[in-house]
Amino acid sequence: MSYLLAVLAGLLLSGVLIIDFRKVDVSPPRRVLSNVLNILVMTGVCIAAVYNNGLTYRFIIYAMLGVNLLYISNSDIREQTVSYETICISVICALAVLAFNKDNAWWNYILTGVGFTLVFMLISRVTRSAVGIGDALITGSIGLYLGFFHTLVVVILALLLGGVLSLILFILKKVTRQTPLPFAPFLAAGFLVSILI
Repeated sequence: MSYLLAVLAGLLLSGVLIIDFRKVDVSPPRRVLSNVLNILVMTGVCIAAVYNNGLTYRFIIYAMLGVNLLYISNSDIREQTVSYETICISVICALAVLAFNKDNAWWNYILTGVGFTLVFMLISRVTRSAVGIGDALITGSIGLYLGFFHTLVVVILALLLGGVLSLILFILKKVTRQTPLPFAPFLAAGFLVSILI
């Protein structure tokens, strides 16, 4: 039963990406190959996670947050905007899952979400929107899923990854200091790295 749910989670993850990338203009054979590869990778990751750890509460959280971050990142890369509807759905899912969490105090997650949102909104104000309000809301939703310390690790990793890539692109003269870079993909990458280490 656990493996069936893992396969379904993998199909859900890949399905979200396939649906969202349908607007990308690529040839039909390449699109089919991309979709098959996407399904195999996402399903394989979920099966491996269940094989190593069992179907746990943590796996469900990671799968839900992973879907949301991938979807938001794709939108941020293509349109330089974050869908507030997607963030609202992410927050609702986080609160629904939080209702079933028996291990930790719920207030830790709520305070983390609100705290990170407020800190990043302040940073957005100080930097004149170099960090957007959408990024603040994404970080807050991550806090609702993961709690303080894990969210802090994700943010630090995202800042490091973003800084390194920005420096490389700047050295290669692909960007200038004024070029806006989407932050959501770095948060998604930081989340992925944080669960692998």
